[in-house]
Amino acid sequence: MIKDSISMVGLFYIAMVALMLLFTAQREGINHDAVVSAMVTSGQVSTMQGLDNSARTTSDAVFISTNQFEEQFEKTFASNMNVDIDISNISYDYFQDNGDIKAVKIIVSSQDGQEYTTFLRQNFYELE
Repeated sequence: MIKDSISMVGLFYIAMVALMLLFTAQREGINHDAVVSAMVTSGQVSTMQGLDNSARTTSDAVFISTNQFEEQFEKTFASNMNVDIDISNISYDYFQDNGDIKAVKIIVSSQDGQEYTTFLRQNFYELE
């Protein structure tokens, strides 16, 4: 009888630890998805605002300033965040073709060493 109760307590303990680990992993996944979603939304908003303020060089091309994009992204990202993380760095890697920006890779680093990455590719020809 005592032997059975000890094994039941052991199984209960293992089940509780497993539930806590699953809950923690799920919460981390939700937080990561929320940050990446805020990054994508902020990037799209920054691109469209940059498009509105761009210099129209020809009828089928626009010039968007990378400095203006980065400034607008950081401002929009700060307002879109619904998860509490301490951001240590935001880096941008622009993919260019013949001087035209085709895509941007944005990496947000947090104080605790987490990195959140997203790629933004905007086809401006679809907007016409």
